[in-house]
Amino acid sequence: MSIADSGNIIRILSGCNGWWQFHGVRPDYLKATHRTLFGSIREQLSKPECRIIYIAGLHRSGKTALMHQVIQSMIDDGEDPRQILYLDFEHPFLNFVSLDVLYRTFFENVCSGPQKKTYCFMDDTQMKKDWEKEIILFSKQHPELTIVSASTIRPESIAPDSVFFHLPPVSYYEYCQIANKSEDLGYDSIAPLSGFVNASRHELLAISRYLAKFRPNFIRYLYTGGFLNLVGETDPVRVQRMIQKHVISATLGRDISSTCNVRNTSELERVFLYLCFECPGVISCEALKREVDCVSRPTIEKYMHYLNRACMILRCLPDEEESGPVQKIQPKIYLADSSIRNSLLMLDDVRVTETDLNRIVETAVYRHLRFFGPDMQEGRITYNRKKTSGKNLDMILTGRKKRIFIDVRYDDELRFSKKDYVVMNNNEADICLVITKSDRYIGQVSGLPSNIICIPANVFLFLIGHAKANGYSFLDGV
Repeated sequence: MSIADSGNIIRILSGCNGWWQFHGVRPDYLKATHRTLFGSIREQLSKPECRIIYIAGLHRSGKTALMHQVIQSMIDDGEDPRQILYLDFEHPFLNFVSLDVLYRTFFENVCSGPQKKTYCFMDDTQMKKDWEKEIILFSKQHPELTIVSASTIRPESIAPDSVFFHLPPVSYYEYCQIANKSEDLGYDSIAPLSGFVNASRHELLAISRYLAKFRPNFIRYLYTGGFLNLVGETDPVRVQRMIQKHVISATLGRDISSTCNVRNTSELERVFLYLCFECPGVISCEALKREVDCVSRPTIEKYMHYLNRACMILRCLPDEEESGPVQKIQPKIYLADSSIRNSLLMLDDVRVTETDLNRIVETAVYRHLRFFGPDMQEGRITYNRKKTSGKNLDMILTGRKKRIFIDVRYDDELRFSKKDYVVMNNNEADICLVITKSDRYIGQVSGLPSNIICIPANVFLFLIGHAKANGYSFLDGV
């Protein structure tokens, strides 16, 4: 008798799909708060033309929790629980059996109405061999089916009837919601109606004082990151070890090596370790090649592509509006979460240096702008590559309405030089935001141009996340 007979398949599927019997997801699988991506996925599921929804994100970023929340909301809205199939390909049995056999067994033994719309939620699809091709073929064979695929690896291409979402680690605002076990943080009453860049110094100070009670959450967020399943952990060493094992090692040693057919995993690990020391920054392939022996430039570029597909790094391109000779485009590289670097270098609030802290905050600012800031169809984030004798500019956000310079200065004392890019070239931007450490430097600063606005990092990150979650612009207000 084959181990993949229908009896064994139904037995295992029933254990993963408790709503067939109990008409709901197990309460311990559901998180108290919803990610901002939740509404977007529910919206896409309601569109008949959308056949495949891809979700990619790091391990521990909340993909499984998000899918269970979506399933529960569908059941609450009247969807038949027996038309919803969940497959977790970390289970060795499900990884062993073909998708077609799994679905046919479900379709013949569980579905309450063969002609009705069905949904298949696939978790950790990167564990399935040739998962991209199999999902597309599977979708074409079953026109009644909508697929939601969650993986740590981005798909190489997206068909017209498909949509892709990148699920990043949680924002600082979401972190505060989860840590305080409440979606309502009582903040709406003091949110600046016209956006914080148009707010007065008095308004900004009021916001900063209100958010002071979340300051311990902010410090912990910087060091332990936005990994959903680690928010409640209080031991930083345990968090670092879990990130090393369940995020870094699982992605580099298993997901990338199997999906992208990497033969020498140790080379990939050394390239990534180099990035952890140097990011954020414009990475020289020649310098990296010298550090990692026996690795050619094409191999390094290939590894960088794999790391980007695996959501481990983020790439920021140079500003196209800069004048000067044409240069080869070299992206600025950011880690997907600063806690990845912290865990490998064993950094905490005792070992961290001022330079380390500035890198950590810059990474958090970029990630928030990238995923929780203005819609990327309307704006884009670039970096400045002009050389100056003062401090260079960290980021440029260009949208249809405004051009914004962003300069991260997470220091105890705020010092400006006339040769700093943000001071010399402030007239090239509508607004220059300086991200500071203390609310001693908030709003306009005496002696600086009027379009340079200082805002503490914890306030800036909180407001971006709050604006995204509540559907308004952090620049223009409600």
